[in-house]
Amino acid sequence: MKTYEPTQWQDRIVGENGEVIREGTPVTPERLQKIEDAIAELYRAIAELQVK
Repeated sequence: MKTYEPTQWQDRIVGENGEVIREGTPVTPERLQKIEDAIAELYRAIAELQVK
């Protein structure tokens, strides 16, 4: 099983006057695919445990 490197997600913070104080972590196809791949790998690992 691969080692999973979690993403440190950051919220986007906008001030009262609309100024962006901090950009949040962008949601990209690559980051979403990383989540999907990790879920699929966990399901495979669980299935292997159930077979044993």
